[in-house]
Amino acid sequence: MFHGKEDTTVPYANAEAFRDGMRALGNRCELAGYEGEKHGFFNFKSNAKAFKDTLGKADEFLASLGWIEGPQTVEAFFAE
Repeated sequence: MFHGKEDTTVPYANAEAFRDGMRALGNRCELAGYEGEKHGFFNFKSNAKAFKDTLGKADEFLASLGWIEGPQTVEAFFAE
């Protein structure tokens, strides 16, 4: 999950509680918190840097599960 730590729509504590609950049930759940960011912070048009970062982290997570293969290529994709 990607969550802005300054989110007032869905407080960051809710994301932490969800992560903890998922883990308590034996699920793998990762939470990446972003300092100073609010709700919807990783939309491409409003914050391309955060969009690329979250996309790269999602790529790495899916690769760690074996759902996709190969190196993370987000930066290369946007460089084209």
